[in-house]
Amino acid sequence: MPSRRSLTALGLGIVVLAVLVVASGVVPTVRACAAVTSLSKHPTDPVFAGAPLGPLLASDFSGGAKQAVITTYQEGFATPMLIVAARPYEQMLTLRGWHCIDHRTLRVDWQYPFTTGSRPAPREAFATAGFDSMELPAFTTLPDAGIVGPGTYWFLFDSPGRWVLEVRDGARVVGEATLDVRAGAP
Repeated sequence: MPSRRSLTALGLGIVVLAVLVVASGVVPTVRACAAVTSLSKHPTDPVFAGAPLGPLLASDFSGGAKQAVITTYQEGFATPMLIVAARPYEQMLTLRGWHCIDHRTLRVDWQYPFTTGSRPAPREAFATAGFDSMELPAFTTLPDAGIVGPGTYWFLFDSPGRWVLEVRDGARVVGEATLDVRAGAP
């Protein structure tokens, strides 16, 4: 049985850790990865399918795909994905992501972040290029036919594997999708 002294030391250690976490402003979160997300059809364009992210759909998937599997990944190059509105939303949304295994931040940009036609960028360049999140403009109305949305964004997957995309409205998570990123032909 632990002594009273060791229990007191353990309790004090827990309190100190809690104070440090609160003082740092960092709230630890557990980011578990779900199964690869099934695609959903766009409500006004049944040919378009994407990974649902709340009011949005994200797509870079082969025609006829049923799951969010990206097969166009090439090491050292950014991967374009089209983000469209599936239903109206009133406020700007924040898009961010991370790698399932080690929770590396997924960087993203609204334009190709490297010199077009250049050699593959080194993995280290992916850690500083682009942004760790993107603000997506509101779409308060949608057309009766066709698709509209924030547009094409460049995702800096620095390795194949499972990655999570998350969309937030302020502090509230409104959508999340797990992608399976696989190496494609160069």
